[in-house]
Amino acid sequence: ARGACVDVFSIKLSKNGGILPSRKIAELAEAHGLKILINSMIEFGVSQAAALQLGVTLPNLLEAGHAYMSAHRMVDDPTDFAANVKGGMARVSERPGLGVSIDTEKLARITTEACTIDESGLREGLAA
Repeated sequence: ARGACVDVFSIKLSKNGGILPSRKIAELAEAHGLKILINSMIEFGVSQAAALQLGVTLPNLLEAGHAYMSAHRMVDDPTDFAANVKGGMARVSERPGLGVSIDTEKLARITTEACTIDESGLREGLAA
């Protein structure tokens, strides 16, 4: 018989390929009676907001211990996600979508390559 090897899953959206793969990991953990943490790499507010949005929808989310502080460590985060973190607590914005605004001037300063994806999925601007 196999014993318990895991107490909790630490899920990082950027490492797992985004929201859907991360949700599948959380569902696998739940199916086995395990809690999850939502953590992050050092990343900008867009991915932090996505992680927070996912986390609050999961029934097996641990009550504490999650990492949404990247926005406070990033010098030029082009989003205002840091405003959602106060007193060590991250709060879901009441604004639509991911609940963050993007400063397009900051984004332009830090962008090294860009591409456009049209409705058919074709990309322009990056080498394949």
